[in-house]
Amino acid sequence: MVRCLTLALSAVIIASPAAGQSHVALGPLVTLGDDSHFGLGARAEMDLSDHLDIDHEFFRDVFGSATATYSFQDCRGGSGCGWLELGGNLNVPVSRRTADLVGYVGAGFHVVSAFREESFVDFRSSPSRGTWHRRHTDTSVGLNLIGGLQFEVEATPAFVEGKLGLSGASQFLLSTGVMLW
Repeated sequence: MVRCLTLALSAVIIASPAAGQSHVALGPLVTLGDDSHFGLGARAEMDLSDHLDIDHEFFRDVFGSATATYSFQDCRGGSGCGWLELGGNLNVPVSRRTADLVGYVGAGFHVVSAFREESFVDFRSSPSRGTWHRRHTDTSVGLNLIGGLQFEVEATPAFVEGKLGLSGASQFLLSTGVMLW
């Protein structure tokens, strides 16, 4: 179900005439969360101000952002575990986009898949069966609120952002990155 929704949303965004006419910026990001620890990922931003028919000064420079992040978690007993998060947000600048430092607020959704892999030897079975592997996966969908700052580092657009998961993965994430392309 979650995969179908994600694929459908991706197809709509890709096939949208607005997406073909807008500039999309891409770049790497680093996250630090209170539950998912250190993560690496990518971010895309797209200006939506020309494509939304909202005639209000506050929404003049609205933009969308999408992220994909893989977070590494501490696991006990030598097991492997991680956290994959996909998210999309609608963001509104709270200061002029022409300023050196632009603050923004936003809201959106996230799809999180957390997994844990365990390896163990079953001593009750014959030696020919060897080591067993088991993988536990938990997927959740939720809403989040964000706030951040956009700025430039030697003419390269950069950002720092805080995200609070209200449902689904209810955690606080701090992200930073640069928009290279």
